[in-house]
Amino acid sequence: MKKDILRVGLDPLIHFESIARFKSLKKAADELNLSQPAITQSLRKLETNLEVRLCVRSRAGFALTEAGQRLFKLCKDLKDNLRGFETFLTKDQEFDGLLCIGIIDNFQNKVLELAIKKTIHFFPKMKISIQVHAAKEIQNLVSDGEIEIGLGIFNRKLQQLTYRLIGEETIAHYISEKHPLWSKRDIRTDDINEYRKTWVDIINRDRLALDSEIFSEGKKQTAKYRSYVNNLNAALLVLRSGTSIVPIPSEYLESRVLDFKYRPLNSAFPPYSVKQEVATRRDFLNASPAAKFLLDQLQKFARI
Repeated sequence: MKKDILRVGLDPLIHFESIARFKSLKKAADELNLSQPAITQSLRKLETNLEVRLCVRSRAGFALTEAGQRLFKLCKDLKDNLRGFETFLTKDQEFDGLLCIGIIDNFQNKVLELAIKKTIHFFPKMKISIQVHAAKEIQNLVSDGEIEIGLGIFNRKLQQLTYRLIGEETIAHYISEKHPLWSKRDIRTDDINEYRKTWVDIINRDRLALDSEIFSEGKKQTAKYRSYVNNLNAALLVLRSGTSIVPIPSEYLESRVLDFKYRPLNSAFPPYSVKQEVATRRDFLNASPAAKFLLDQLQKFARI
């Protein structure tokens, strides 16, 4: 006979979990409101279908075989999962707690909008708090348990957090019509050394790094120039002023209605992509049902 545990059905597995836990057919029968002969028959059916002995009953007592021990663990996990699903069906929609989300300034991603809308619809009694912070602060708040989910561009990651990709942004470097180089058509890296006097809000770049990587005269462009602007409103102010070359996500800039002209310096600074990620604690299973639901929706809509 071909062994197929799926053909056994769910009842014998639930019965066996009770038998193994009590180490008694009689106590299992009492818990399940069944007769002892019915429990005995269920055990025999299970052993016959699997062609293996699951337990030994003798005057010395009750003992599980090695196969019985492994099946007992499987049945416990199955029962726990069924209880969890039962709770999901009956209680999750009654969640009336607080869901706290941290997000970087002007985060551009339609996935977030769709996921939040779905979560609010599923948990109508939920209260939601969306807090805007810098990427480093978001990670610290998630790590400390102050917020459940953080969304942003995380260049430097914390080991205690888990990161999941939900999108990308394209970073390009722009100048405005007020910049001294505006009238020059073909701008190269050498052209910008004289005008690299201001740099905008780079994540986790200290004074020494700014001096050596950004403001050093005559330094060839390398990957070190790659950057991400935390405060995009401030970046627009600097861009408008014409005092600096400013790195900004193209998706964000194109979504704005601006009263000045601008253009990218793709020849000097080739555009590049940065990852949009959602950060959670490694013990996220202990988070609220709304937080877990939102994370599932983010990943579902992102399809990455």
